[in-house]
Amino acid sequence: MSPTRGSMGSSRSMRAVAPDGLLTAAHLNSEPINAGLIIAISSTQRRENDGVYRMSFAP
Repeated sequence: MSPTRGSMGSSRSMRAVAPDGLLTAAHLNSEPINAGLIIAISSTQRRENDGVYRMSFAP
């Protein structure tokens, strides 16, 4: 993974999660919002990992 790709992935993840994070802070006891935040994070991480996996086996 190149340093450039790593920093781009981090900033994109933060942008995607920020709105959910604000909602979670405002509604700490709301299970659906917490679950949505976890799903958003895990799906973003999966996309990053898939990209790294494909790149590592590229010819």
